[in-house]
This record gives sequence, structure tokens and C-alpha cells, in this order.
Amino acid sequence: MGRKSKKQRNHWAKYKVGRYSLGQLNGRATVNWSEGGKQKRRLLDANTEKQGRSALDQFVSKRENKLKNTTLKCGELFKDYLADREQDGKQAVNMLNSWKALAPRFINVQVSLIDADMCRAHAKERFDLGMAQATVWTELTQLRTIINWGADHKKYPRSQKPYIWRPNKGKGRQRVMTSDEVHRWMEHAQWPHLKLFFIIALATGARSTAILQLTWDRVNFDRGEIDFLVPENIDPMKKVVRKGRATVGMDMVVRVALMEAFEGRTCEHVVEWNSKPIKRISKAFKKCCDNAKIEGVSPHIIRHSCATFGLESGVPIEVISKLLGHSNLEITYQIYAHATPKLLAQATSHVNNLIDTTKIIEMEETSFFEYLIAKYKIEAEDAEKLRNKTDLSEEFTYFDVSEKGKTAS
Repeated sequence: MGRKSKKQRNHWAKYKVGRYSLGQLNGRATVNWSEGGKQKRRLLDANTEKQGRSALDQFVSKRENKLKNTTLKCGELFKDYLADREQDGKQAVNMLNSWKALAPRFINVQVSLIDADMCRAHAKERFDLGMAQATVWTELTQLRTIINWGADHKKYPRSQKPYIWRPNKGKGRQRVMTSDEVHRWMEHAQWPHLKLFFIIALATGARSTAILQLTWDRVNFDRGEIDFLVPENIDPMKKVVRKGRATVGMDMVVRVALMEAFEGRTCEHVVEWNSKPIKRISKAFKKCCDNAKIEGVSPHIIRHSCATFGLESGVPIEVISKLLGHSNLEITYQIYAHATPKLLAQATSHVNNLIDTTKIIEMEETSFFEYLIAKYKIEAEDAEKLRNKTDLSEEFTYFDVSEKGKTAS
């Protein structure tokens, strides 16, 4: 065969991706295609055939994705997001719960068409149904997470990423059980496994899942310790977020409850029912609350109650943070920044040592009637009527806080 001419040697082989074909212009790669009945050409950043093919592939991929995703619907994006999350081994329960509320309005809406008014309409509809501020805020936050994921994974250009409006989050959860509610709850706990769960939760502050997953091999009676951390081999390909769990000591109540349960155990799990571990305890827990006439208390509220009782008893917040398994102290501060009335009373108790209470009200030489007249600035005419009510003192009890400290009535 004869040698190829210079023109033949510089001619690139035909290469086409869909409707886009590779071309040349003055030694530079181009992409050529037909659109709207017109021929279009664009220069590529490539000077050789090999570079040109790679540049054409990238151009087609970006352009087709851009054209396709201008009509990408929110429901399609959610499916892609969910598949990616499951591939990383992450839980999707919370996201699925939020999507159940979001789907009726957003599932068939193009991502690029979502706006603040649409988010406001969703929030108003949910509020009209009686949903809490935090619940609606969480739903729209989940929507924002999906939208941001789509932009990060180049499902659409960032210029198409819509703004997700969210309502005010509202106050954080401050509900804790009172000592009276604790006693009533224990009185109405019908099943031993429910009572055992409650005692462990209140004493250790452990999460429900950690307690229900606890096995007897991690309960050490000799050392008086409970290890809530589940030993497991972590797959490096899974981006699973694991909640912190602590090893905690047993107090006497927990030790006795665990020893009784150990004697009657029928499986390896500490909290069991019919010789089987329990996945969820919320249904039985709610029934006990209803019977005890306790409202607004869930298993997670026990965790908050444990921490609050500890703080009120003078346990340092650093210790509370370790007990709860928080990764850093800032998380504990954020959750327990609200102070209970009892803690606030402790914070102001130092005033008792600074002020002489015997000097707050001087009544040693002042009658009760004169005290009332002076305190409430009673008019002269009414004051005279009051002085004539000689039997009025029988209707009142007051305290003489003079140095004599006597009680008069």
C-alpha cells in the first residue's frame, strides 16, 4: 500500500454521539449538530483526535443533562436521592416520613419551578391540619436537603437550584417528666419488660434503640457497668452515621431490676417479650401513659428527663454530656440550654445569703391594718373603714419576720 497523503493523515475518523458529531476547524476539534432546523458548530478545547473524542463526550453529557433536567421533577429527584442514600447505608425513615407530607404538592413539580410561595402554601396547609412548627420546619428542611443534593451531584446547574422557604422552627422540646409522673407511670406499667425499659432509660439516659439492642453479654454485674455500644465491623463503603453510646454505671435500682430480669431471662436481649427482642416499644409506652393520664411523654422524653434530673441534682453538664453519648459538649448545651424553674431557683438562691430577711418587712411595731394601708396606699376614707373592722384579722394569716421570728394571726 502506498503512503497516505498529508491531508489523509490529518483527517480524523468519523465519530458521533447521538446527534452530535466530531469535526475539525483549523486543527481544532469542533462539535457539530442540528437544532431547530439549523446547523450549529462549537469549538472544543482539543487539538488531537483522541482529545476531541473525549471533549465531545463531555460536551454531550453536560448538554443533555442540562436539557433533560430543566424538566426534572421533584419526585424523580427524590428517587435518585433515596437510592444514593441507601447505597451509602444511611437510614431513610425520617426522610420518608417527611416525603409523605411533601409528595402531594411537590412530586410532579419541576425542580426549577419550586419557589417560596409554594413552600409557604405547604406550611400553611400543614399548620391548618394542626402540625407543630418544628414538624413543618423539618419537612421543608428535608426538601432543601434533596434540592442541594441534586445540585451537588450535577443533576441540574446550580443556577436552577430553587430557594426553599422555611417557617420559624419554634422553641425546642422542653418537656420533661415530673417526679409525680414518674411514680404514676411506674404504677401503671403492666408488663415487666416495659417497667425494666423505663428504669434503664430514666437511670442511664440511653436512647430507646440502644436499650432495646442491649444484650446480657454487655451487662457486667461485677464492675457494675452497662455497655450500650454494639460491637460491629464497620463497612468503609457505608457512610452510616452512628449515634454516640456510652458505658454507664448501675445504681442500686437499676442493678436490682437487671438482676431480677437476668434470673428470668429467656433470650440474649435484656428487654424481651415472648423470648424475643423488641424492635419498638412506643405502642406499649403510649398505652401506659394513657392509663396513667400522662400527656406529651414519649420514650425519648425519658432521656431528656434523665439529663434534667441530673442537672437539678448538681451533676456537672460535662458528665451529663458523657452519659448521653454526645460527641461534644456543644450539643449538650444546645439541647439543655433551657433552664427548669428548679435550676433557676438554684441560680438565684445565693440572694438568701446576701439579704437579711428579718429586715424585709418591719412589722414589730406596726399593726396588720396599718401595714395593709401603707402597702396598698389605701385612701383615707377607706382606711378609716378598714380600721373599724376589728375582726378582720381573723380572715388573714401573716408572718412577723422580725428578729423574734414569731408567727401571728
